[in-house]
Amino acid sequence: MTPPTEKVMKLVQLKDQDFFNLDRDANDVVSHQLLMMKDFEGIVLGAPRKVDLGRHAQLPVLWLMRATQLRNWQVVLKRNATVVITDLLHGTTALYYAFGGGKRYDFRSIRASQSKAPPTGRHAESAGATPHMLDIRKITNLPWQPGRYAISIISYDWLTNTVVVELEAESKKPQTPSRMPADQARTLVAKLHKASSDGKKPPQNFEANSLTPTICKPGISLSVPEKPISYGKGFQIQGAGKVALYPGAIVEKGLSTGKEATGIQTPDAVIRCRIVLIELDRTTEPRNFEVLIPIHAKDSLTPGALTAFSFTLDVEAHLKYSLPAADYLVYAVVAEHITGPRKVSIISE
Repeated sequence: MTPPTEKVMKLVQLKDQDFFNLDRDANDVVSHQLLMMKDFEGIVLGAPRKVDLGRHAQLPVLWLMRATQLRNWQVVLKRNATVVITDLLHGTTALYYAFGGGKRYDFRSIRASQSKAPPTGRHAESAGATPHMLDIRKITNLPWQPGRYAISIISYDWLTNTVVVELEAESKKPQTPSRMPADQARTLVAKLHKASSDGKKPPQNFEANSLTPTICKPGISLSVPEKPISYGKGFQIQGAGKVALYPGAIVEKGLSTGKEATGIQTPDAVIRCRIVLIELDRTTEPRNFEVLIPIHAKDSLTPGALTAFSFTLDVEAHLKYSLPAADYLVYAVVAEHITGPRKVSIISE
């Protein structure tokens, strides 16, 4: 995949209302323009910045893809298309198959990637341009109420740009995200302490070390083992990030659920990070897990405050099983930020 140029991005930067009115002729024009941009191969997304819930019943996302025949042989799109959507008020991330329409898809009629002989010569280099208009509400069963969402698509080793959409309605007030109760946050930290005191290796650590990647601007960075890992040996990944705190990340110090973990310092915020492992042609939900990152700050935190974090994770400890021998592409998602792919190879002994 090559980075999209300014000309490519302009194709998906439409007026909000135009995303609801694109017809076949308009799609043909856009496809032809994209096909002529020979310095680009990849996928870009466009979406309305705001959707009026009272006027519309869909959340349209325009997906433009330009790919060679060789790429289409290497990675069959309909077997490798995952929508990543994050609730930017609460920080939760979910994954969905892009073409399922909220239902289970039958893959038996779709050829496998890299099956039969690869295209060669001019045929391999010839390109096609394809537009797709996705209804994210239908795909993800999105609650049709005010909110703010970040949306990306992963097609194996191709990661799109991220679009941010706000759902709004005059008749409904915006959601007020619930903050994490203080005792619930302390319980989270207590589990980490217990794993260490029991002599067990904790599945995560949130202090920077020599392997922690550096990051200077808002976003997230990830590092993984470079050498192949023997089956059953386990492996760790390291990450670092800087994100603007979403409202639901902040801990409410005065709020309690009645279940106390005593002797533990209450974190000031808890950031949600989802780790995603992509395999070629996997037809069920990608392997993934969520990590809750405790943040301790010197000053009080408010929504929007730029906050740094780091982590070291034992991937198989979080999954609770050993990964089969295969190549995995690792992605990390925090709020509107997503990074990857980073390749990890598991080999049989």
